[in-house]
Amino acid sequence: MSMASSRPLLVLASRRRAADVAEPLLARRLHPSDVSFVAAIVLWVVALAGTRPDAMDDWGLLRALPVTFFVAVGLLMLSIGLVLTAERVSPLRLGLHLVALVVVLHGTVPLLFPATNYPWAYKHMGVVGYIDLHGSLDPSIDIYQNWPGFFAVAALFGRIAGVGSPLVYAKWSPVYFNLLLCLELAFILRRLGLGRRERWLALFLFVAANWVGQDYFAPQALTFVLCLAVYGMVLAWLQADRPPAPARALRRRACRVARPAEAAGPPGPAFSGWSRVVGLGTLFAVFTVVVVSHQLSPYLVVSGLVLLALVGRLRSRWVVVVLAVIMFGYLVPHLPYLRDSRNLAGSPLNPRDVLDALSNPFDNLQAHGFDGVSPRPGRALTALGAPALMLGMWLLAVVGAFRRLRSRRPVLLLAVLGCAPALLAFGQNYGGEAIFRIYLFSLPWVVALAASALAPRRGRWRAATGLVVVLVLSGTAALFMSAFYGSVELYRVRPGAVAAVRYFYSHAEPGSVLGLGAPNAPTRLAANYDEFRAGSTPPPLTTLAAFQGHPLGAADVPALSALYDEHVAGTPGHVYLLLGADQDVYAAVLGYMPAGSLAGLDRALSWSSRWQLFHREPDAVIYELLPEAAPPLAVGGPFSE
Repeated sequence: MSMASSRPLLVLASRRRAADVAEPLLARRLHPSDVSFVAAIVLWVVALAGTRPDAMDDWGLLRALPVTFFVAVGLLMLSIGLVLTAERVSPLRLGLHLVALVVVLHGTVPLLFPATNYPWAYKHMGVVGYIDLHGSLDPSIDIYQNWPGFFAVAALFGRIAGVGSPLVYAKWSPVYFNLLLCLELAFILRRLGLGRRERWLALFLFVAANWVGQDYFAPQALTFVLCLAVYGMVLAWLQADRPPAPARALRRRACRVARPAEAAGPPGPAFSGWSRVVGLGTLFAVFTVVVVSHQLSPYLVVSGLVLLALVGRLRSRWVVVVLAVIMFGYLVPHLPYLRDSRNLAGSPLNPRDVLDALSNPFDNLQAHGFDGVSPRPGRALTALGAPALMLGMWLLAVVGAFRRLRSRRPVLLLAVLGCAPALLAFGQNYGGEAIFRIYLFSLPWVVALAASALAPRRGRWRAATGLVVVLVLSGTAALFMSAFYGSVELYRVRPGAVAAVRYFYSHAEPGSVLGLGAPNAPTRLAANYDEFRAGSTPPPLTTLAAFQGHPLGAADVPALSALYDEHVAGTPGHVYLLLGADQDVYAAVLGYMPAGSLAGLDRALSWSSRWQLFHREPDAVIYELLPEAAPPLAVGGPFSE
């Protein structure tokens, strides 16, 4: 065959070899994904402009979003499929699509609502304010000041940035935490032996499957970012290239092939001399921040590293011992606080609890249900999205592990790290959130296996592969929106509620107690929150049978007054009750009370001789319990000025 006749074959072969080659950063021609990408972003912006958050009901934000929003998400998924199956890999296009997916899925809520959602985020702001105000800690106040890492970092950030309060930036936490997680996961995936397109697909799956909501302004969000950093450093510097003989034998039996060794990914950088000293120092410093920031996260990380060491996937195993010493070294001095107060599950900490937890792992995996009440149909249906998404991702990971075994690709490391978080089931139920924490910490490794399940066997990303990717990503995003957007109405915080609580901490007498109609209120948000922890707080009305199942009104005022009278003695200040529109929605959607019950109680209290108006905002009102009868004073309607 002549050189001229063989040239077309050489060209064809070179194109095939270039199928996974990166395209220049600035593409020279328009790609179909460019059109679909721009269309998706434009439709998303139009959808946000047409969204009416006040139209939310038991279907959450799903009811308030226009059809154009879902069309935009679908177009974005189509565009991702197109760019993943392009002839050449375009890092610029893929990066833009990844950022867009983060902003669309995790940035929609902060764009639509003026205040930070998640009522629990506000008590974290109070701790940050306390540190900023006093410049020190008081471990006797609460558990947060015993694990202050996150709050100290936030206070330092506020001073450097010139921001007076986390109220200014906290609502954007889901966006920048997810972007940081994507950067770290991109680094980690390079150490796991995945192809270029597989790594990008894993990143897209991670963003779409991360529905847990642990990315708000909270210690868990920061520590999860730092935990991935620890894993990244360990895998880059300490990963062993060859598993022990028992692991190799098990793998040979599993895939029925004999292979003397398996590669663990591209070789890491040189790690000796001063680079080793600096690297290990950085590793220990980052892990120390994890230890002093969150009670659970370091144990999940160390358990995974211990398993890797046991299966021979880590060298310098003494590093894991040092991490364990740091972890337990911080825990031991704080055991008296945990013993004398209450643990995270809300019950006294004693050895019997630990033994019961070890003997009931399946009980620990049970999540909080609806506590015996009947939520509205929309909430009951959208709540199914969470378990469906978790189960779907885990099943996809199993398929990916099987495919990697059949194709003689490394799977041990991913399988170990993906299963390690399940050890939490032998600890405690973590207030009903153990299953969610297990899913969260397994997700980085699960999406890597899931990407292997979707990747083509022969490495050619054709149109059929793109169609499968689009369908799986679209289904993942649909379940994400069901689980996440379907519960937004329960965690919404209106500006009026924030203003009312801030007024309470500014004007109430120290030692006063603030009761709630429902638990979803932004309490403890002020820097002086420690001055209001004396006395016992009345339980939220939604948790009491006497106030459940019927519209509240004047007939409930005597029982309410009697309940709060019990908390007056031993309280150095006064006793108050906070009611609000967000609490009313929470009570109605979860089936505790009919819609408008707390608004009806507001009207009744405005005419009661035992209750006096303390402060009113458009979306919230605070009443003060009087020690003796006083002339009734009616001021405004329910939750209005």
